[in-house]
This record gives sequence, structure tokens and C-alpha cells, in this order.
Amino acid sequence: MKTEDKLQRQAAYYVTRLYSGELTDVEEREIRNWCNDDSSHEKEFSTMLQLWQQSSELYTPVKRSYNISNWLAIAAAVLLIISPLCFLPKNSQHEPFRPALSQSKPAVSVSANDAFVMTSNDRQTFKLKQGSVISRVGEVRRVNLTDGSVITLNTNSEITINLTATERFVELKRGEAFFDIHADPNRPFIIDTGNQKIRVLGTQFTVHKEAKEKTVKVSVVKGKVSLAPEQSEAYETTNLLRSGDIATYTLNNNEISLKRLNKKVEQPSWMKGMVRFDDAPLTQIVKELNRYRLKKIQIDLNHSGDLRVSGVFHLENGDKILEALAMTLPIEINQKENIVQITRK
Repeated sequence: MKTEDKLQRQAAYYVTRLYSGELTDVEEREIRNWCNDDSSHEKEFSTMLQLWQQSSELYTPVKRSYNISNWLAIAAAVLLIISPLCFLPKNSQHEPFRPALSQSKPAVSVSANDAFVMTSNDRQTFKLKQGSVISRVGEVRRVNLTDGSVITLNTNSEITINLTATERFVELKRGEAFFDIHADPNRPFIIDTGNQKIRVLGTQFTVHKEAKEKTVKVSVVKGKVSLAPEQSEAYETTNLLRSGDIATYTLNNNEISLKRLNKKVEQPSWMKGMVRFDDAPLTQIVKELNRYRLKKIQIDLNHSGDLRVSGVFHLENGDKILEALAMTLPIEINQKENIVQITRK
């Protein structure tokens, strides 16, 4: 690879990291040092920022898994974002993009068939103590509780809430939710998924109940949680999860698999209106995008597993995500009456 191409690809990678919403302090210093090392580095970085700012497409790759020889095609097709950008000052704090939460009306409207919406009860005078909360397909809903805890529901999810003087109880009926639990040693917080119970005192974690695959996944961002079978009360000794742990319970074999990450865990990207993939097959990307859509995407091609992508998808962009994928992969997008069909070129 030519030196010029290497600089362009490195600059493109740094720009996508800068506006992924997940930039770490170490990475920020790395970008600044890289730009300061050579004037050509700073020039390429500035060029990529300008390309990014001028783009109207809405797919942001973290790294390329599908090879395209012409870097200009890459920049035109995938170095893309919706928010206005500026050059990173050498002595300033970077504030990552965060979509605003509104009280009731949609933050953005994608199309007549599919809209990604973020709603919140932040501006309302009440905080919920009891009741049911449902998020529609394509909606992320945040709910404040009377104890100071906050629950954020992902698309097509449902919970019931019951806070008492001795216990805080939530049933996750379907879908996925992020829990930011206010510490209260006298009132444990319990989430019932139907097959497993999760008990915490104060922490941050995600619970995803997948009905079709009959699994429950718990991802701990901060603090500790215990995971126990539905009928068990032995929380202290059953599957204690810490920050970075991801536990998956499978109903079919009644087993729990545990994965420990040796890095800092962030809040899920869908809370920022994005989904992120690292070298993921097209089938996985479509499956995740379909969670937020009424008009589903259907893949109609052989050997789709060899089409892999890494990137950050901005959910409010709807079908424009597919248009951007079609510009970078050998696929065609066909809009049918009830589905969106993906075929090979």
C-alpha cells in the first residue's frame, strides 16, 4: 500500500473514532500526537474532516472489512455522519454526539414506514412508582423512577414496575432495557425475566430477553449484579457478575455462559441512537436493523456470510443506511411493497 493511501486510511479511521461517541482519552491523545508528528498527517486529518462534514450519507465505518481499492469511493460512500463537525482543538475536551431525548414527539422521522424515536419523561412532573411501560418498534424510551433510578427501554420492549418500602421490582416481559440503579442498601432492586432473576443494590447494566432464541443476556457496565434461577433466593452465591461481564442464559439447555471483557465497558450504543458492528456478517447487521423497522429487510443471496462490515450505524437514517451499504458492498436494494430485498449485483 502506498504511503499516501496509508495516511488517508489512518486519518479516516481517526475521524470515525472521533465521532463514534466512544472516543477514549487515550485515543484522543493518540490522534493529537499523530497530527503533531508530521504536517502531512494533520493535512490528511483535516481533509477527512471536511469530507465527513460535506457528506449527507449516514453510515460510519470503524474499519474496512470489504476491500475497495479507490479511497475516494470509501470517503464518498462511508465517511459519513449527520452532525456538524469541527477540527479537534489541541487543548480542548471533546464532547461526543448524543441525540437529544424529547418528551413526546419524535426526535427524527425517517420515513412513513420506519421511524427511530427517542422519548423521555424527563420534563414531566411525575416519576413512576408502579405501572407498565412499552416502547414501540423503532423507539427508545427512558423512564425515571421515584427512587432516582433510570430505565431505558430499547425498541419493542415492555416492563412492569412496582416499588415498595422494602423492595424494588421490575419484570422484563420482552425486549431489552438498560438499568441505571440508584443505590439503596435497604431496598434491593430485582429484575424478573421469567426464567432468571437479577438482583442489584446500585449499578449499571443491560438485560436483553430474546424470545425467538429463548435467551437472556446480561451485560454489566458498572458495579455488581447476581443472576439466579427464577425460584432461587441464593443471590449471594449464584453467578455474581462484575463490570465487563456478559452472561447469557439459554432456556433450551438451562445453562449460563459467561464472557469477561478485559476493557472498560460503555453504555450500549443504541442509547445514543446507534448500533455498532466489528467485522460482522451482513446477516447479523440485517437482523439487528430489523429490530427497529416495521418494513423488514430480507436477504436473498447465496454466501452472504462472506460480506462483512465494521461500522457505526445511525438508526435515525432508516433506508439511507441500506443505500450506503449498497455503495460499499456488491449488493442491490429492492424496495418491495412489504419488505426490502437485498440481492447480489
